[in-house]
Amino acid sequence: MSISKGASRWVICINNIAIKFPSLMSYTYFLYGQIANIEEMENSKFLPREKLCPIIFHLPFGLMTVMKRARILTEEEFSKFDYNAFCNPTFLSSYVEKKNDSFGYINDKIVAVDYA
Repeated sequence: MSISKGASRWVICINNIAIKFPSLMSYTYFLYGQIANIEEMENSKFLPREKLCPIIFHLPFGLMTVMKRARILTEEEFSKFDYNAFCNPTFLSSYVEKKNDSFGYINDKIVAVDYA
């Protein structure tokens, strides 16, 4: 099990799943975390699914999102990764930040893991 903190969410990784919760640092960050979870749910409906880490389950109001667990790209792997080719022409660059922990491997395939 591992726990990591993003800008507005906590991620708990257990076995082959990643669970995203809104941050409890403040009311504002909690709301930002809820919005991020909701955005990922909504974005998964129209962005190319083959490029996204799949959402397995979610709770209403952005209270929790469960995804497949991906192995996050290392800085070295990201430096060799062609972000522009991956994100365009699908407009993913509007949703996925250009940084290594926004991407990961699932079954030897790179996917976006944070697309809110």
